[in-house]
Amino acid sequence: MQSDMNDITEVKKRAYLLLRYHKKAKELMGAATEETKLSGVRSKEFDHFVLTNRDYLKSQLRLCEQAVQKVLGYSNNFLYKSKGKEGKRISIKPTAGSEKLSTALDAIVPSHEEQCSDMNCKRQVGTIPEQDLRNWREKSQSGQNSRKLVIQEMVGRFSGQLCRQFIQVVTGAGISSIARVAREMRDTKGQSSESDVEQN
Repeated sequence: MQSDMNDITEVKKRAYLLLRYHKKAKELMGAATEETKLSGVRSKEFDHFVLTNRDYLKSQLRLCEQAVQKVLGYSNNFLYKSKGKEGKRISIKPTAGSEKLSTALDAIVPSHEEQCSDMNCKRQVGTIPEQDLRNWREKSQSGQNSRKLVIQEMVGRFSGQLCRQFIQVVTGAGISSIARVAREMRDTKGQSSESDVEQN
């Protein structure tokens, strides 16, 4: 019982702390002049607040990036957008997925043929027109939502037979992201099947 009470107290403390961060972020955004709001430029004080507390919320409170963005009220665009002579607010470290994008389109299939040991995957890859590869890569680089749609298309169109490494080299997505999208699709399909059975 005492352990449960301690857990509840800890949850309340955590929630109160996050509310304080969120309230402060809103105050700093609201403090900007009307002209600044219209231009989309945040105050230096807001910049400092976000960059100072972002790492703390991620490392100490173990919040994911999306949760931290909701608490502090910023976006990916805010983080990586250039501030003129000052450069970007934070530097972008290339991920394993993004590094795969250096593979030329015409080298994707031959390279994958050598590295992949899954015969079903290799057989499916051999049927993909280069134009599809081009379209998928271009679309996946236009934003996270577009990349997710490409992954969904690649997984759905080939019934999950394409390996994650191939999808990664085409889209630049992380292996964990690809696995998550595939899992979400399976879960959604499973729920749909259960619904159909209940209706019948």
